[in-house]
Amino acid sequence: MDNQFALYKIHNEILELIESHIDPETGEMSEMVNAHFDALQLRREDAIHQIGLYGMESAAKSKAVANEIKRLESIKKTLDNRESISKKILTNELAEGETFEFDNLKIDWRKSEVVEADPTMDLEELSLIEPFLVRISYELKKAEVKKLVKNGKPIPKGIAIIKKQNLQVG
Repeated sequence: MDNQFALYKIHNEILELIESHIDPETGEMSEMVNAHFDALQLRREDAIHQIGLYGMESAAKSKAVANEIKRLESIKKTLDNRESISKKILTNELAEGETFEFDNLKIDWRKSEVVEADPTMDLEELSLIEPFLVRISYELKKAEVKKLVKNGKPIPKGIAIIKKQNLQVG
């Protein structure tokens, strides 16, 4: 962004102008100072306009990038699915241990180990016996907190709902 739109600099110039050129007894400014003040206000307004446009342009570019990411993720998903399908076909068609070697492709098998847990297993009980085997995480359900407030119920200590003003540019 161009230096002429450094909003804080314009703000400081306005403050300096007010502090140094206003008559402390009457609170008035000379015509020359008034004209300079008006010019600074116009520069400030132009800077705000340019910053708003910059933000809006950045938002549009961000959305375009997000859309491109979605498009590429869709392509990646398709390619991953094709890879998975071809592996499933080969797994079903080849005898375990059967290998093939071509000029541009080698098909063989590797041993691995996988941990499987019974989906009906009581993880809470396991966490009492072997706590390092179970990950427990807690997360505040913020939407549920808002529902409590809407229904006139008290919110637990340590939680607050803060009203905000969100700037809209567009």
